[in-house]
Amino acid sequence: MRTALAFMQRSLEFLVRVAGEHDNANYDDDGTDADVELAVELALEHIRRLRAAGPMEREAFAQHWNMAAAAIRLGALAYGRTDSTYYRMLGFVQQQFEVSAAMVEFVDEAQD
Repeated sequence: MRTALAFMQRSLEFLVRVAGEHDNANYDDDGTDADVELAVELALEHIRRLRAAGPMEREAFAQHWNMAAAAIRLGALAYGRTDSTYYRMLGFVQQQFEVSAAMVEFVDEAQD
């Protein structure tokens, strides 16, 4: 769990940094871009809290993990500029959530 959390935290922090570096003048008019960036920050906050909480039951971990993953999934669905680097990175982070969750589940089952 700890490795997956550290990996996701770094990936989300990088995504937040990339969002801060792109030109805000290119934001869409309806505010969706800003909402997506806030969703990424929300996911990052969930991951940071999970790391700070330390070891926990699988169900509690899965609930918080899935909340962060859902924010990323919704952000990827809402983001309109599909030809942008940010969009591709958002999709990559979404895939990381899926793969890391499967990895954590596999390791937990192997330890039982």
